Amino acid sequence: MEGRKELERPISQEVESIVMLVNEIPRHNDPNVTYERDAHSENGAIQLITNQADRGLNASVGRATYSKLLHLWDKASGNVTYFSTNFSFRINSQGKKGYGFGLAFFLAPSGSRIPENVIIFSSFGLTSDKNTSTNPFVAVEFDTYENSYDPQGDHVGIDINYMESVVRGTWFSGIPDGRSTDVWITYNSTSKNVSVVFTSFQLQGNTIVTVLQSVFHNLDLREYLPQWVTFVFTGGAGRNFALHNIYSWNFTTSLDNNGNITDPEVASPKRAPNKN
Repeated sequence: MEGRKELERPISQEVESIVMLVNEIPRHNDPNVTYERDAHSENGAIQLITNQADRGLNASVGRATYSKLLHLWDKASGNVTYFSTNFSFRINSQGKKGYGFGLAFFLAPSGSRIPENVIIFSSFGLTSDKNTSTNPFVAVEFDTYENSYDPQGDHVGIDINYMESVVRGTWFSGIPDGRSTDVWITYNSTSKNVSVVFTSFQLQGNTIVTVLQSVFHNLDLREYLPQWVTFVFTGGAGRNFALHNIYSWNFTTSLDNNGNITDPEVASPKRAPNKN
């Protein structure tokens, strides 16, 4: 499903909103961000993968996670958090027409790490196999590589445990022209709706204009993820690599997020929905 869609406003909450705000990535490692594998901070940006041109590598994968866990839902009350995030990123193809694989904003169980046996870098380091729920996650992917199950061209999708998106839309990324993408992701805990709005670049007449596109999907996050989750960005690249840089981001959530886990029980996520 694709089209323009107004961002949903936060509903009233009984708890005080917790705001996590990062408007600019520090030039040196941010203590609020944990880097894994090839991800690192460089020149005021989170860089998710290594510049393979400098190191003669054929593949790279990296993840940057926020230092505190997100209280996604509360077992005692049944409350689910409202959250909203927006960020700006650029995939730098360094002038090449072929580039991959892309990046994702993700939520995964507390303690989640890039699988040791990850070999499919088009999974962005989320899973060691494209069709497994061994490593549960919910993600919004910005995919620049065409797998057998993907549509043709760059696209944005919502993934639940699998790399084959449950919903997706065309993304006119402007990557070869060096353009940056702005993203707004909202989860409405009342309607159980994930809404993703992102910028695209389309030719109108002789002018390239910025347009807003969107994908959205209804899901109850309690069915797929435990109460406390780790979150933020992950990415991967193969032989046709590109640099994946996050320049700014902020995040707002409505549940108490002090990081003190009083109920350590991890909910057993359900399997992802079948694809038709």
